[in-house]
Amino acid sequence: MCINDKDPKKSLMLDASGSYGGARPADILDGMQAPISINAYLNYWNTDEKLTTFELKLPEKEKNIRTAIGQIDGRSWMSCATLASKVLNENYSAEIKNCSTPKGLLDSLNKYVKKHPNEVTVKHYDFRTKQEVVQNEEK
Repeated sequence: MCINDKDPKKSLMLDASGSYGGARPADILDGMQAPISINAYLNYWNTDEKLTTFELKLPEKEKNIRTAIGQIDGRSWMSCATLASKVLNENYSAEIKNCSTPKGLLDSLNKYVKKHPNEVTVKHYDFRTKQEVVQNEEK
């Protein structure tokens, strides 16, 4: 997802989760604009899992990434990591490798963060408390 918390109406998402807020059917995975924010996303899910976000600094690259997401026309929820890694690899950095699994994409993003800590902000959220978790403490 490209979430714009300052202006959620400008957010873009790849919805591989089923449906976001009842707006999309489960088999759809494409680039769409939806008024979403991190808070709305946390409130939507009822799970024990954690959410990790990678906030990329996108000065001149944001338009290219938004265009690439908007042009996606896939229909397989299994291809979410493949599509996301392809968009990032081609439009952000070749250091983020093309991956076919969420774990592969996560590993690639974590390696990128280690090499370029000033270009990415990593945050962790707890779905139960709907709060950001900072060093095992909620913010």
